[in-house]
Amino acid sequence: MFHRSLGLIVKNTSSKLNRGYCSSSSFDFTGKTVINKKQLQNLIQENKDKKVKDYVLIDVREPHEVEFTSLIPSAVNIPLNNIQESLHHSLPPLNQIHEDDNIIFYCLKGGRSAAAVDIAKRMGFKNSINYPGSYIDWATEDEN
Repeated sequence: MFHRSLGLIVKNTSSKLNRGYCSSSSFDFTGKTVINKKQLQNLIQENKDKKVKDYVLIDVREPHEVEFTSLIPSAVNIPLNNIQESLHHSLPPLNQIHEDDNIIFYCLKGGRSAAAVDIAKRMGFKNSINYPGSYIDWATEDEN
């Protein structure tokens, strides 16, 4: 789904956000600033079949960037320029986001997602963290 007014790409819109940290998750957002690839993979896997996710994953790249790659599973796309307005007004796809929700931001390399975390934390979203590896790290095959 594409929201023209905000320039958003939304996938997996049937998922609802959980209100704060869920004890069933192996990842505790409290006091954290970053998440690594393995932790994110585990979190996505743990929440795969849940209607109410323990987190919201936001890709802050521009829609045209996402069109050439893809989104990390369960992610929604909200460009960095729209983050403050989307969080402040709980605009789609964040219709019911609250300050105690667990939010993970990522982009292509990690710079814009770090800026999004800063914006969210200044707005009171204390459980906002960065996936600094971002899409490049996610798309890279793991070495075994």
